[in-house]
Amino acid sequence: MLNYRKPGFWVIIVALVALVAVSVKFMSNLREKQLSIEDYANQFIDRTIAGYNTGNFYFEILDRKITKLEKIASFDELVPEAVLERMSIAHPF
Repeated sequence: MLNYRKPGFWVIIVALVALVAVSVKFMSNLREKQLSIEDYANQFIDRTIAGYNTGNFYFEILDRKITKLEKIASFDELVPEAVLERMSIAHPF
C-alpha cells in the first residue's frame, strides 16, 4: 500500500499563498480614477446630446461647451461619511 502524508502542510502553504495574493490585491488599491465635477457634467451633456441625435430632429449638434458650472448647495450633514453636492450646468443648446 502507498503511504500518503496528511495534506495539512500543503493546505497551509496553498492558503498562505492565497492570503498573500489577496492581501497584495487589496493593498495595491486598484481603484478607477475619481471623476471630477467637470467629468460628471461632461457625461451628462454627452447623454443629453445622444438623446437629441436620434434622427427625429431637424438639427445636428456639432460642438458642445459648458458655459457655466456652479455649486448650488452642499448637504454635508445628511451623510457624514460623504459630501453631497448639487450642481447647476448651463450649456448653449
